Amino acid sequence: MKKSVLKVLTTALAAAALTSMTVLPVFAQNTVIPKDSDWTGSDATQTAPGTAIKTLDTITVKDVTDTAAALNVTAYQIVKGSYKDGKLTGYVVCDPTNVSIADLKAPQASEITAIANKIRSDSTTLTGIVMTKGSTAATSSQYTANVEAGLYIVLVTNSDSVVYNPAVVAVNVKDANLVGTDFTEGGTVSMSDYFQYPTSAYLKSSESGVNKDIVAVNNKAPEGSEGDCVAYGDTVSFKVDALTIPSYSADYASPLEYKIVDKLDPDGFAGISSLSVKSGTTEIAAGENTYTIVYKNAGETEITEATEVSTAAVSYEITFAEAYIRDNGGKALEITYSSTFKSGAKVNYSEHKNTATVTYSNDPNDATKKKTKKATTYHYTFGIDADIDSGASGSFITNELNKVTEAGGTYTNGVSDKALAGAKFTLYSDADMQYPVTTALTNEKGTGTATSDANGHITFKGLDVGTYYLKETVAPEKYTLNANDYKIDISAKLDTTTGVLTSYTIATYVKQTDGTYGQVRTATYNNDMLGSNFAIDAEGNVTNVISPSCEPCEIINTQLAALPATGGVGTIIITILAAVGMGVFLTIFIVSIKKKNDPEK
Repeated sequence: MKKSVLKVLTTALAAAALTSMTVLPVFAQNTVIPKDSDWTGSDATQTAPGTAIKTLDTITVKDVTDTAAALNVTAYQIVKGSYKDGKLTGYVVCDPTNVSIADLKAPQASEITAIANKIRSDSTTLTGIVMTKGSTAATSSQYTANVEAGLYIVLVTNSDSVVYNPAVVAVNVKDANLVGTDFTEGGTVSMSDYFQYPTSAYLKSSESGVNKDIVAVNNKAPEGSEGDCVAYGDTVSFKVDALTIPSYSADYASPLEYKIVDKLDPDGFAGISSLSVKSGTTEIAAGENTYTIVYKNAGETEITEATEVSTAAVSYEITFAEAYIRDNGGKALEITYSSTFKSGAKVNYSEHKNTATVTYSNDPNDATKKKTKKATTYHYTFGIDADIDSGASGSFITNELNKVTEAGGTYTNGVSDKALAGAKFTLYSDADMQYPVTTALTNEKGTGTATSDANGHITFKGLDVGTYYLKETVAPEKYTLNANDYKIDISAKLDTTTGVLTSYTIATYVKQTDGTYGQVRTATYNNDMLGSNFAIDAEGNVTNVISPSCEPCEIINTQLAALPATGGVGTIIITILAAVGMGVFLTIFIVSIKKKNDPEK
């Protein structure tokens, strides 16, 4: 019976990427080079069908999602075939002087780490094969290379936000040394069980990030908001999460860094309290083996006293220990804390931004290279007759209320020629006008009372959205007291994506005889976020574009009646005669009384 010796060339699919060096095998369907066909290898033309030498196959790595322009995915052959007389006789390590692998079929993680480090330090003669990115939407996250039988380590460099660990992939050819040089039809060669790594797998990666939210307190801000409205003295609670520690393999350059810095606006906030760091539901205490925390005040000076932290701290910095980073790859962290909104903070479109930043190592070759991500929350408080802080549109004083001597005056830059100074008003939080808003900043600080200035403005600062009640409590000298009760509604809209203020309205109402309030004036200030001058820079600073629509509510005081200071001669004579007549009458009255009391006269 004739014996035929088969010749086969085979290939397995794709590339495996991993941190732990364990992947599930994924193999391509084996193929045999057809009889009498010609095939071009990587460095030679092979004319004998079925010959095993320089057998090529495609390796693939998947899920390379980083979009950095300088991203490189490179495969380095660390084990290659040995050939004799056109036959694959076995496998040998590449660059045996610098590369050491005890079991070529299954290198240990420590061996792969050592090889990766030597490749990165250019201390081997290993040659890298740059892998090619897929050209279609379906393959855009895949990189491939056509390589000969052997074992490869795949490294990703110059990534942006994603941390990639080394991958080990292989092209297997089993028992190729049994293949002769004469090709006879029939038979295949198995490619499935020499190397313990497949030709295709998903590249294991991890990506950290940061998200900062405002935690709902008394339903003042929706849970998870990036923006809110507050009053002076309010306590604001924060949550910083999406903090996933990247999974770093042992070959990653040391020292590793994973650090969170959170800075509050010192104009708007003071003090940090109840700070907690958690992994899942477990709180992590600061310590040598976990993390260190540093608090700083508005002057960037480190503070350590607990009372000063809770009253003056405006930033904290948490730095994790390298051992903790390496041992806790893939774990998510959460930081929560509270701070107090300061009296005197700027109002209206002046945003008080708080920015959390995460910085982490993302280059396996260079410990100095880091990736930084930021998340910002925005906080606003409002003022009546106060600075708009409108950015690109220029700043100006708003004009919701106007204290005047009469209606219909001429306004110049929001100031009436009938403006009246010296009228005192109290702002209340309740309709019964029992509770003055003492947190509001006025020229009568701490009393909830504001006095109209020379421009007739009645200024209250540091108000949250909501309803307030206003009443004149002291009239200027020589003027009647305005007896009306006023209601003021403050409403605002924040962009749901960024948390930036898009508009706010101050509406004024006057109390009717039936006890209801009728609206008299409205002032609205819109922020044109689509305008060419609107911008949010890399640091989160906002350039607003404001379009005001303001109708001031005029609160009138009538001058009291008084004797004329001037007049004609007749008026003066009448006044004198009246005075003289009164004097004569009083004299006669007094004399008559005396006579009555003294009979001898």
